Amino acid sequence: MTNAEHAAAVENAVSSFLIPVQNRGVLEAKLTKLQKRAQKLELLKISWTWGEEVTIDRTLDDGRRVGTLWVNISVSTERPCFAGWEFLGVLNHTDVPGQILRKMIPGIPAPVEAVNAVAGQCDHCQKARARLETFVVRHEDGRVKIVGRNCLADFLGHASPAQLAGSLSYVLDVFGACEDAGEGGGGGKWVFAEKTLHLLALSCLLCRLDGGFKPRAFEERATATVLGQLVWPSKRPEEQLASEEFHRQLTLADCERAWAALSWLADVRDGNDFIHNIRIIAGAGSTTAKNLGLLCAIVPAFDREAGRRVVKPAIESAHVGEVGARADFGRGVVERCFSFDNQWGGGTLVIIRLTSGAVLKWAASRTDQWVVPGVTVEVAGTVKRHAEYKGTPQTEISRAKLQQVAA
Repeated sequence: MTNAEHAAAVENAVSSFLIPVQNRGVLEAKLTKLQKRAQKLELLKISWTWGEEVTIDRTLDDGRRVGTLWVNISVSTERPCFAGWEFLGVLNHTDVPGQILRKMIPGIPAPVEAVNAVAGQCDHCQKARARLETFVVRHEDGRVKIVGRNCLADFLGHASPAQLAGSLSYVLDVFGACEDAGEGGGGGKWVFAEKTLHLLALSCLLCRLDGGFKPRAFEERATATVLGQLVWPSKRPEEQLASEEFHRQLTLADCERAWAALSWLADVRDGNDFIHNIRIIAGAGSTTAKNLGLLCAIVPAFDREAGRRVVKPAIESAHVGEVGARADFGRGVVERCFSFDNQWGGGTLVIIRLTSGAVLKWAASRTDQWVVPGVTVEVAGTVKRHAEYKGTPQTEISRAKLQQVAA
């Protein structure tokens, strides 16, 4: 990369996000607050533009297709750059002792130096010691260094390391607000900790009761938010009772699902920052609520992987049964499970592929905890209608009865 190309690349960090229209006002307020903070502290400039609204269709349990309004937002902020060095991200050394969590500026993949970083190591002073965080910086000539906070001033020749670190933190806060608005994230201010396996099992329980994982995205029933309230309730009697009732519903199947997810992550080797971070969380003996969002995200990540492992038959799908009649459909494999919301509270949409190749779709108000992608089942139910999804025939059923069988 030439100096001119580098200068153009670091001038602004620009990312686009697709968020639900109902979150627009909240995000606008967050960005405005961050903008005022930047002006007051003389940090980097921020600007954003709203794009056109788009409609994303989804199917309700009664077969009706409804459109949900989303809107594009393009956010631009100056990237922190001093003396030819560009800030790429921050490495957290404290949330999980002995491990490193990466948080890069959106659109910038973690360089190999960040992936292979040693906990507490600073490339400037060449010392490894207890550190809260280190910073990933790249020079215009391509060199990448990992520098401790206290070494920033000496390394960059800048009088205020706090201002340098604050500039990067500000950029990450801006893009973090957009990510929360669009698809959720973790967070919290609790200082309590809980055993990771137990907490993940409780996350599985909550996803089962709520019909699936719900990202933060400013929702009242976000999985991480609700789980934090149930695991660490206040002293109010009603919250204590709700927590006790929640814990009583934990089953062996929830614990087995959590263990399977942890076992899967232990074998994953992926350069993706998200997978890296949840693997670090999964390997920790305990988890604080600060990382509760990352821990809860393990459940849908594991379910997606289980769904990908389902071997789909080469036989094409066809409609089965007679509309209005009840039928035994025989054996099939659960391919997908995901939650939906409607005027009756929502539920879980279960997609099953029969051994014949036919696809069944069942909108359930509640499912058993063992109904997850990859499970083999015997299916019976009433045919609601013969439909089609992206050119694939689907048979929609109601009042389904599933029986788990050995694969």
